[in-house]
Amino acid sequence: SSDLAHFTFTNNVIRHSTWAVQVHSKDAYSGGTAINLNHLYIANNVFDDIGVWGNANTLQQDETPYVTFDHNTFLNERNNSAFVMYGNPSSNFVFTNNILGLGLYGIKGDSQASGTPSINQFLPGSVFSKNVFYGANTSPYPAGNYMVSSASGVGFTSYNNGNGGNYALTSSSAYKNGGTDGKDPGADMNALTAATACAVSGNCGGYTPPVNPPSPVPAISSFTASPASVTTGQVSTLSWNVSGATSL
Repeated sequence: SSDLAHFTFTNNVIRHSTWAVQVHSKDAYSGGTAINLNHLYIANNVFDDIGVWGNANTLQQDETPYVTFDHNTFLNERNNSAFVMYGNPSSNFVFTNNILGLGLYGIKGDSQASGTPSINQFLPGSVFSKNVFYGANTSPYPAGNYMVSSASGVGFTSYNNGNGGNYALTSSSAYKNGGTDGKDPGADMNALTAATACAVSGNCGGYTPPVNPPSPVPAISSFTASPASVTTGQVSTLSWNVSGATSL
C-alpha cells in the first residue's frame, strides 16, 4: 500500500468533464491496492459543464476519512446523481457552502435511499451545512441546507445553461451571504478569477519569455599559437576551439 494524505485542491476551474471528483481509498488501476487516502481539502473551485456525456455521477467516494468540500460550485444538471457512495463508511466528512445540482438521484449510497438515509449510512457523523442543492429531487436532506427547485432559482449572475456562465450570486439572490462564514455559498468568483488569470490568459506578468531564444554566448574551449612567440617578420599559426559562434 501507499499513502496520500493532506492533499489540497483549491482555486481551479474544471470544464466539460463527465465527473467532477472521485475519491477512492483503493487504486482501481492496480488491482485494488490500498492507498491510505485521507485528509483531502477541496475548496473554491468551479466545476463547469459537468456531465457532458450524461448518465454519470458528479461526485463519488468510498471509505476515505477526513474529506472536506467547501465553497465549490458544481454545474452538473445533466448527471443522474450528485454524489454516489459505496464501500465502508467515511469518517469526518465535511460538506459546507457548496452549490450542487442533485440530478435524478441526488446524494445516494449503495442500496440506500437518497438523501439523509445514505448520508447517515456512508458518512456517519458528517457535517452538511449551508449548501445550496438545486434540482427536482424530493428526498430528505439534513437541516440547515437550502433546497432549490432549479438552477434558475439559485440567483447566479449568469447561469448560461451551466456552461461558461458567471456563477457569482447576485445581490438579490436568496442565498447571498448565506454561508456558514457569512459569505456566499459556492466559489468566490472574484478570488477564483484572480487566481486563474495567468493560466487563462497566459499573461503572467513579470518576465516575458522572448519569442526566439537568444543565441548562446560563444565559449572558447582551447586556443594555441605555434610557435608561442615570434619576432618581427616571423609567422605563428593560431588554432582554437569555439562553441556557439557562427562567424569571426
